Amino acid sequence: MANPVLLPQQKNAPLNPDNGLFTDFWYLNLQGIADAITALQNATVTTVINNSFGLKSPLDFGGIGNGISDDSAAVAAAAAQGYLYLPPGFTFLTTTVTITASDYSIFGGGGLKLIAGAGTDLLVFDGSAFTGTLYPGNGQYGHITNVVLNGNAANQPVNLGGCVVLKNSAYTTVNDNLIYAASGDGIRLENANGCFQADEVNIINNRIFSNGRHGIYAHSTCLPISTTIAANVATGAQTVTPASMANITVGATVIVANSDTTHLEYVPVTAITATTFSATFVTTKTGPGITVISTFGHVGDHVIIGNHCNYNGRSGIRGIYLTSSTIGLNNVLTNATGIELVAADRCTLIGNPCRNNKGSGVIIDQHAAVTYTDLVIGAANTMTSAAHPFQDDDAG
Repeated sequence: MANPVLLPQQKNAPLNPDNGLFTDFWYLNLQGIADAITALQNATVTTVINNSFGLKSPLDFGGIGNGISDDSAAVAAAAAQGYLYLPPGFTFLTTTVTITASDYSIFGGGGLKLIAGAGTDLLVFDGSAFTGTLYPGNGQYGHITNVVLNGNAANQPVNLGGCVVLKNSAYTTVNDNLIYAASGDGIRLENANGCFQADEVNIINNRIFSNGRHGIYAHSTCLPISTTIAANVATGAQTVTPASMANITVGATVIVANSDTTHLEYVPVTAITATTFSATFVTTKTGPGITVISTFGHVGDHVIIGNHCNYNGRSGIRGIYLTSSTIGLNNVLTNATGIELVAADRCTLIGNPCRNNKGSGVIIDQHAAVTYTDLVIGAANTMTSAAHPFQDDDAG
């Protein structure tokens, strides 16, 4: 192939010998252009797209990306690289994609679509393994940027699956995505382990619409309890008899500590009876007075700003036990309810247009077991819903 395509034109040489024009600029090597076109025609789509970025996508692992063919294996293989690049113009039909690594990024402009009949979540970031107190072991630090996530609700059984589930995914950012058609929630934040593991998530500038339940749903999966057992807990697989089995279930993570909380360990529950639970311990707890805590019961320190949350089956944005969070400048309209906060504590709600929702624009509901404090409702919220624009369930 002739190289380069553009060749320097000698000073005062004619651009076109036939018309006598002179120039100091470049002239086109037409043969080079023709050769380049031929090379592109002979290249595969995968090579053209991926080599320009130096990245591998599901296309490199046998994926089709037409939104019709099952690309689950190709998506899983691409995700195993330590990042997931979805090239623009391609939609990969897949089963649930679960990410458990930290500092993981999904990006590229393309999309994922949940395979028909899956009846579950599309994309799950699970940071349950990160239980430390210092970076990098104190959170998942994920990034979901500039992709399209389609829950394919029309072809799913009735369920509460989400397009994006952030489970104990502290310090994760979700920005500039198109998220729609989940059977349940567009984005769901879960705090299954308690404490800081579901904290400080940023959800910014996303379009979230046409989901079966909530656009954005932040909630704690366990109520706070603290029970005491009068025995030592040794390392390895152990059966523990707590003072109460409340909220202790198979698969849940409990915090086991000395009575003065100087010695903590997060352990997953592997089996239960009416009075005991089984788990595997890495370190020894010294008694008496060993405490089992199911969770601290909150999700907090989040920033939810600049999102479009429209046409969702229940709430545009809903928070349960949401603490120290800012919800601002979101366009929340044409949902069953605009924004709903249950037992919110130290949150700021400001500058949200909550319009044309079937029910209330904003609902504030105090849970019987939790008192909310310092809840700031900014005057810049616009609430022009069909029913009551603002409802405080405590005020009546």
